[in-house]
Amino acid sequence: SRVRALLGLKRTPPAENRLARLDLGGAKLRGTGAWSVEPGTAKVVARFTDGQPALLANQVGKGTVAYLATSAFY
Repeated sequence: SRVRALLGLKRTPPAENRLARLDLGGAKLRGTGAWSVEPGTAKVVARFTDGQPALLANQVGKGTVAYLATSAFY
């Protein structure tokens, strides 16, 4: 699909409202609705504490598309 090509990854919606934790340089964030992600051309920039990809970036032309694999953070 066009979205898949733009993002450079395959994503699967969460089967349940799974809690996701992300530690970014000491800032600890919690989120809900984490998607399962399989990187294609996208590079993993950050991972959830369980090791799953959280933030991915894909080069498109002269720009970069970023994808955060969760619905909300708090």
